Amino acid sequence: MRALDVSEKVLRGAARSLAAGSVGAVYVGVCCDNLERQGFGPEEVLGPLRAASCEPLYVKDVDLRRVAETAAVGTFDVGGLTGQASPVGVFPAGHQTDMLAVHRDRLREQRAQ
Repeated sequence: MRALDVSEKVLRGAARSLAAGSVGAVYVGVCCDNLERQGFGPEEVLGPLRAASCEPLYVKDVDLRRVAETAAVGTFDVGGLTGQASPVGVFPAGHQTDMLAVHRDRLREQRAQ
């Protein structure tokens, strides 16, 4: 079995777990330069997360300051981990950051409380 076959199976399984809500949140690093060297862009990371009903959120202070003028900044609580966050809209070209992708069911639970 080729390594790519194994990776594809792992990624498909992860996508199913995310879509089912079995995983409440995922912390993801995105570096446009690294993705581009492999022939990808940030949407190849963000798209599958969104398709799995996850909301990518900026959580780093530097990102929150950058988006504060154009996007809402709120708080999150995932498994007792709390902080400020803002939804990721269009990912800027050349940008590198970490983000938290939270399953929408978990976000609804928090908003209802």
